[in-house]
Amino acid sequence: MSEGLPPPPHPPPHQPRGLVENLINFTKNLSLQNVLVIGLLGLIAIPIYSLWSLFNDDELRQEFLSYTKERFIPGVPCAVIVTSQAGGGEAYNVLTPYKIDAPYEYHVLSRARSSMSDSAIQEICRNLLKHADLIEAALLNPADKP
Repeated sequence: MSEGLPPPPHPPPHQPRGLVENLINFTKNLSLQNVLVIGLLGLIAIPIYSLWSLFNDDELRQEFLSYTKERFIPGVPCAVIVTSQAGGGEAYNVLTPYKIDAPYEYHVLSRARSSMSDSAIQEICRNLLKHADLIEAALLNPADKP
């Protein structure tokens, strides 16, 4: 090489920039179109994420897919409650109280995992009333215990 040429200049030493300085430079380089696209993505992503997290919550899904309703049948003194758990079929609960001790009520209950006709509900109610009378009589007149 030739001896008369000066050595090439060295680049200035690289100085690490801080996070704040990097963020300031990043925002300076954004155009209006970039800002609008980022805002639009945020407006779309936040509700979608919220819905996704709600639908992946097992307890919430169970709450929305389950129901309880009371069925009134003329001439039947028993309460008929129809329930359904998430993903399962209906269950019919026929019940009648045998003792009311405020604030508690004690019931005799019959539960069927399938649909029941009005006549079947009437028959079950008659049987439950008989059982409730037997329980009430046993509570009022306890037998001698050994």
